[in-house]
Parts: sequence; structure tokens; C-alpha cells
Amino acid sequence: MDTQVYEYSDMTTLKFINNGTYKQILDEKPDVLLFEPFLLNDNGVVGIDNTLENINVIISHLKDQNSDLVTILQPSAPVYKAENYPNDVKALEKFSKENGYEYLNHWTIWPDYRSKDILTFLATTPGQPNDDGEKRWAKYLKTYFTNSESGI
Repeated sequence: MDTQVYEYSDMTTLKFINNGTYKQILDEKPDVLLFEPFLLNDNGVVGIDNTLENINVIISHLKDQNSDLVTILQPSAPVYKAENYPNDVKALEKFSKENGYEYLNHWTIWPDYRSKDILTFLATTPGQPNDDGEKRWAKYLKTYFTNSESGI
């Protein structure tokens, strides 16, 4: 199995569509797409309804190429004491379920975002995990994809 990771910093769902950046994913012709759809970058900029519509547009372009595409959505990392962002995360989960996409709620493995305990796993940049946070998130993904509880 080939795995390709793309990281787009400072990208919103709208920029991803308007710039045609999604075509990079099209070129890979994926069978499985694990997508962290710029939810945090869109927060307060694009609006959650527009974000969800943009996600629909992006996925529809990919599904046009491969109707059997397995789409898995996940939010960005938690943000300490965030106010609106957790509501966007809940909206993404609801959207995923309503549209038949798998949803990975990795927030369940983090300390509560309202607790200082989460700061142990977060970088100073909002929504970015530090090394310990990345290991925690990676372990969650490994467990999901391999159905194995073994460490990394």
C-alpha cells in the first residue's frame, strides 16, 4: 500500500478549491482519503456552513474520478480554551455521518481542551500538536488503521 501525505499550511477550503490545489490529490488517484479539511483555518474566516459546502465540492471532484473512494474526515488538533472551534468540530462530525463519510474523533484521546492538561500536547501555534501530541495522534491513527493497540 502506498501512502502519500500532503500538508498545506495557511490554506482554507475556499483557497484549496479556487487555487485548484485539490488537483494534486486527484493526480494521486487515491482509494482512501484521510482528510483534515482546514477546519481550524476556516474557523472565523469562511464560516462552518461554507466550509462544509466546500468540503462537499472537494470530495465530489475526487468521487468523480473514483466513485468507490473511501473518505475519512478528521478535525485538526484541539485548541486550548477554544470557544467556537469545538462547535465546528461537532458540525464536521454531523456532516460526516449525514454524508456517509467515516469520521475519526481523535479528540477522545486528548485531555479536555478546556483543561491546562492539554497544553502538554500542544505547540504554541493554535491547532498544532507538539511532538508528544503528534505521537498521541499518530498512535490513534495506527490503532484505527491496523486495529492494533501496540505502541509506535
